[in-house]
Amino acid sequence: MGHSYFSYMPHINSSVSQFRTNNFGFRDHDFVCPKPPGKFRILCIGASTTEEGMSNRETYPKFLEKELQNHFGQGRIEVFNCGVSGMTSKKHIARLPDYLYFQPDLVIFYEGINDIVYEVFPYAFTHSPQILRRLFISSHFARREARYLLPYSQKELRESLNLVIFTALDYLNDTFLQQGIDLCISSIGVPYRDKLTKEERDYYDYYYDKEWGWANSTFQQYCDIMKMYNQRLREYCKENSLLYIPVEEHIPAGTKYFGDVCHLRREGIELKARVMAESLIPYLEQILDKPEEKAISTP
Repeated sequence: MGHSYFSYMPHINSSVSQFRTNNFGFRDHDFVCPKPPGKFRILCIGASTTEEGMSNRETYPKFLEKELQNHFGQGRIEVFNCGVSGMTSKKHIARLPDYLYFQPDLVIFYEGINDIVYEVFPYAFTHSPQILRRLFISSHFARREARYLLPYSQKELRESLNLVIFTALDYLNDTFLQQGIDLCISSIGVPYRDKLTKEERDYYDYYYDKEWGWANSTFQQYCDIMKMYNQRLREYCKENSLLYIPVEEHIPAGTKYFGDVCHLRREGIELKARVMAESLIPYLEQILDKPEEKAISTP
């Protein structure tokens, strides 16, 4: 079973936190639909690693919007946060009617962690030898000390990634292409275990076991498959002529940037937005200089 996700009510205005939702239940100001003339609209779709931030103004989509508006002018580009905690690649297909209704010109895909933790690893675990599965399920010691013995096949993991994530990504890409919407794909920031101090490794090992690992995976196995996944994202973008955004390559491992194995502190969120802006600015300069193709006019 896939991991469930939250759907927030519109116009939540919490008195005890800085969590706010707009007219469509996302962490942003209200979406105006139809899209105003002269606006180039970017949607950032993903899960908690898109939604995250101490306030609505401190999410990566809002930092990215600021970077792009500083370059292109305040009135031309808007970036909306469409992240929802717990989303998976397949569940973005269910939200496609919403995304299309918002009339984006470009969509940024930053997704895959929930797919891997809640679908790929459980699938691999259920296909491992039965005697090992019983041992890990019944013994806390085995779960803690011997999970590295789980013989996950690299071939099987790749096949599972293709089935769980890239089949859905094909559908999203085809749909956006048919609607004249550009899709950009970002790699995922990972605090790779071999780049951490001993204290950081101990912290992330503990956190991963507590929140995600259970019997089927370790933090090291998570790092290994995330490296495989990010490489596959690069290949996918090349195969489909999509813009690839190299977030993984530019966010250093460590607790300065990562609060846990995937969620970023403010420094990491801001850095992610800068990396995205550096990739998007030359790409957008070419698009915005061709108003006949995108029907963009200067306000």
